[in-house]
Amino acid sequence: MEGLRRLLITCVILVCAWSLSSVIKELGTAKYLITLLSDTIPAFLLPSIIFILGSIISFATGTSYGTMGILMPLAIPLAYSINPEMSYIIVATSAVLTGAIFCDHCSLISDTTILSSMGAGCNHINHVKTQMPYALFTAAITIILGYIPVGLGLPIYLGLPLAILALFIGMQIIGEKVE
Repeated sequence: MEGLRRLLITCVILVCAWSLSSVIKELGTAKYLITLLSDTIPAFLLPSIIFILGSIISFATGTSYGTMGILMPLAIPLAYSINPEMSYIIVATSAVLTGAIFCDHCSLISDTTILSSMGAGCNHINHVKTQMPYALFTAAITIILGYIPVGLGLPIYLGLPLAILALFIGMQIIGEKVE
């Protein structure tokens, strides 16, 4: 019964997010944001902004799918209005997906975090506390060596090895050895 209750809450959150996404589409929010922001946001910063917004929404709601449903209809048209190249739109889309998933794994109310801590047999709060430094470090690398350089035009195949190297070095520094 406890598992059913948690799944029911997740379903309610998803239905509300999908409803909000439909309302956003019907109100023409994407068109409004395009007229408001397309000339003011530097193209190289948009993927990072989308990633951060996705992270905040996902952390607050505890659902990655709901965050994707809310941001996808807004981010893709805005990215297209700023830079219609397909590679730029793909980067903006990936920012929605990774931002949503990033904080879904850090949110205290996320079903993913709850099930992970239950599966590992550890205290839920301790699971979040131990996971947070790694997730924040990875998010910083994602923005600094991923979204900003790619937003400036650096090909992803050049940025990705640098990010992997930075992650490896960072894990050697902040990671703890397992006995």
